[in-house]
Amino acid sequence: MRQTANSSFINVPPRKKQRILAADIQWCVDNKDTMTLNSFAENFSLLDKQYTISRYTSIINSRHLVLERERLQTEFDNLKKSEEFKLYWIKRTRRRTQLEVDTKCTEYVCDAAKRATKALSSFSTTNDTTITAPPTSIPSTSYHATTISTANDITKTTEVEFTVDISDLEAGIATATIIEDAENPRLSKDDAEIDLLMLGKSLNPFERSLVWGIKAGMRKLPLKPIKTRKSLGECELFTMYFDPILSAMFSNSDKNVLLRWSNVASDESGEKRPDATISEIYQHDFGPSLGYGEVKVARPTTDNYALCHDLLRLATLAKDTIDINKLQAALTFQINGFKIIFYLSRLRHDGMYIMQEIGRLTFPSSLEELASFVNLKNIRTLPMVTEAFWRLCQPVNDKELWKTKCRPTYPTIYSLIDVTKDRHRFCALQFE
Repeated sequence: MRQTANSSFINVPPRKKQRILAADIQWCVDNKDTMTLNSFAENFSLLDKQYTISRYTSIINSRHLVLERERLQTEFDNLKKSEEFKLYWIKRTRRRTQLEVDTKCTEYVCDAAKRATKALSSFSTTNDTTITAPPTSIPSTSYHATTISTANDITKTTEVEFTVDISDLEAGIATATIIEDAENPRLSKDDAEIDLLMLGKSLNPFERSLVWGIKAGMRKLPLKPIKTRKSLGECELFTMYFDPILSAMFSNSDKNVLLRWSNVASDESGEKRPDATISEIYQHDFGPSLGYGEVKVARPTTDNYALCHDLLRLATLAKDTIDINKLQAALTFQINGFKIIFYLSRLRHDGMYIMQEIGRLTFPSSLEELASFVNLKNIRTLPMVTEAFWRLCQPVNDKELWKTKCRPTYPTIYSLIDVTKDRHRFCALQFE
């Protein structure tokens, strides 16, 4: 009897260890009555949208939440259609981008500090004042870093200082009145041009250039907007709508500076062919480039891929012309449909190039819109951009110090662009 009991005791299988649930599954089980995708992402500090949705969906469809599966799935489907969901993930994506940029900047600063410390150490250990070249096995070339700053993200260290106060409201009102009279027409275009010329005599040079650009635009702009925007090509877009005002701002025969819509390569651009180039003229030839422009015809949906690619081209072109021609700054502009953004690029620190947005506005598409174009914002922005160009896009004074700050352009910078396109991909830059 005792032997039987012992044998039966021995044959009892051992108990299985209770399986410990993953932390996110356990949290979902504990909070099944109140949890949402957003609270799930917040609790586990998730910033990747696709991973968060995939993980959350797999948990609510697992065997641990069988009774709550239908309700949680319905709530999740309704959340995805809401404005709250889209705004929340825009915020999370921006946070992710900011952290990635901060990480890269920190790594760059740390690497620069290590290189500087190593150089100082090697200098202090030598017997004479010469510094030996680094071993060939270690790359000795450090490349540039470019920071793009929008108009809403301007720090005090990169702010453009405007030396002229552009605040002649009476001149703006007078200009708008003349244009409106020519549109009605209570005033002929010839008389309107004479009135604008007389008005420009009393203004400073930067406001005068804007008035003369508006005068030239009155001859080129159609009376009413062209409805079939698809028929407008890039050449027609910039020659008819943008050239009158931009040429008045950035061209001056007395100073031998010309805005060219050439679409040809220059000494600074290499094989790249910008749509527009602001060039100095040396005798009978084009000299150094002071700025560049890129043009894209507006599409039914914004082509962020092409616009970002153009912005990278402008940043590289501006950086190269600053280095080659030893300029204090270079001006660039990007046209998308009838919208234009102005940038000013400068070498402010050792190997750090700042590309700052200094103006953003919409140009008129007809004579009817020209009067409303002359508003307080535009008559302040455009003369300020003009003043910054003529004052800052000049050769530097200390060229030897400039050489120590410059860095070569990263040779394969375009390889950083993802070859795939996705219109749903988040774009941190705003072109509309």
